[in-house]
Amino acid sequence: MVQRFAFMQAALALYLDAERDLAHSGAWDPACDHWLRDAEAARTALAAALDAVCATGPARAQDRPLRQLARIARMLAEARRQLAAALPDYAPEVDDSAGVDLAPAAVIGPQDSALRQSCTQPLPRPADMARKPSPAPRDLPGAAAA
Repeated sequence: MVQRFAFMQAALALYLDAERDLAHSGAWDPACDHWLRDAEAARTALAAALDAVCATGPARAQDRPLRQLARIARMLAEARRQLAAALPDYAPEVDDSAGVDLAPAAVIGPQDSALRQSCTQPLPRPADMARKPSPAPRDLPGAAAA
């Protein structure tokens, strides 16, 4: 168990490094294709390592926390994919490094060093917007197994 957990930690470190390389690259740029392949390979290796740790039965009491940590890490690694499958209108977070994508176009002006754009339609009032209910934990994939 300890050896498999150590291998899982190494796979997690490689996965984080590969994802960090993609953080500021253009996914559409052909020069970044090798980073995408590396990230996919690292994700596959991490999934295999997590499955190996989770499938290993604890031989002693000290192995139980290691297996629980691997289960939590596997759950977190798959959370985005599960959310996308469960919620059709799920959108991953927007790159808000400049904050421009999060503000309506009518609010952004020259003082923000962004191009001023005008809205063709008035902005909706918060009272007029429909509130989407949050999904209950039982509605998410894998909730029945937990």
